[in-house]
Order: sequence, then structure tokens, then C-alpha cells
Amino acid sequence: MFSSLLTALSGSAAATKMLQEGIVKRLSEKSVIVHEGQYFDSIPILMDGYAKMVMQQDSRSFMLQYITPVRCCVMPYSAVNRQVQSRIGIVAETDVAVLYVSTEKILKWICEYPSLNEWLQYQYNDYEQVMLSVVQQLLFDDLESRLLHFLNEKARLSRTTMLVIKHKEIAAEIGSVREVVSRTLKKLEKEHKIIQHEHAVELLSF
Repeated sequence: MFSSLLTALSGSAAATKMLQEGIVKRLSEKSVIVHEGQYFDSIPILMDGYAKMVMQQDSRSFMLQYITPVRCCVMPYSAVNRQVQSRIGIVAETDVAVLYVSTEKILKWICEYPSLNEWLQYQYNDYEQVMLSVVQQLLFDDLESRLLHFLNEKARLSRTTMLVIKHKEIAAEIGSVREVVSRTLKKLEKEHKIIQHEHAVELLSF
């Protein structure tokens, strides 16, 4: 688990410092890692399991992306500025391990370890690309394409083509409504791309 951070930071002293002075917490599935609107005194880094990034709007939530190990659970440069509130929430999709590293120490180490600054810049650029991809999907992709993308990503991360999930949950994740999702899933089933089971969807074209 911890070797992945060392690999990501090319085995640098920065990774060793983060592991030595950070605090690892194990959280159960559906635990909130980051609350929308919170301020940060530490940067949470996902070490094991996977989580989802969500945004709330008018009492509805919309999933932006899944977060995999050795990823910051926040926009890193926003998090080190304590006056900036998080605009997104992070929720554990599985049992997870999260490394919390003090923002004060991160600010200090950025100056001492170039590899850390490069890694944080990579994280920032990656988040930026994800946001652009989400906007493109909403503007140009139809619901069927977005739904298949969501199911494929979930299958890839959970390593199974049998996804235990309700239509209502899918709708909440992709920013739609249950009735529309149900109709789209029925269409995909007719096209032999999925098989619907009770409380589950099986992917055939994964």
C-alpha cells in the first residue's frame, strides 16, 4: 500500500517524510472523506480502495469521477490555502485507507523537495482534465454514452461485470432521474450490451 506512494514520488525523501509524519485512517464504505464546504488543515491522500468525487446542486448530487490510490482527495493547491473551502465532496466507495498530511508540512516540503511539487502539479493538471472531460460529456454526449461510461468505470474499479446497484442510485450518480435511467437501461439490454438482474446490472460489452 505505502510502496505506491514511494513509486509515485520516485522513491524520494518527500514520500518518506509524508509516510513518517502523516496519519493513516481506515474508513468504511460510504464514509465521507471530504465534506463539501470544509476547510483543510491536512491533505487527504487515498492509499487503498477507491472513492468518488461528488458535487451537490439543489439537493441533488452528481458524480464527477472516481478516485484511485495515490491520488489527492482534494485540489492540492486549494487545500494548502486554508481560506479556500472545498467545492466538492469525497465519499468512500469501498473500505479505504487515507493518509492525512498537514498542510503546513506540505507547504514546507514543497520548497525542500522538487519531486513533491511536481507530483502536486500533476495532481492539479489531472483534476483539470477530469473537469474538462465532465463538461464535454454533459455538453456533447447523450445519456446512453454517459451511462455506459459510468458502468464501465465502475466495473473496471470493482473488477467485476456484475454491478450491484439500483436504478435510483445510477440516476443520482450521473445527474439524471430514475425513470430516464430505467428506459435507457432497457434500451441497452435490447442492444445486448447489458443484462438486468434484480438490484444489479451485468455488463456484456466490458
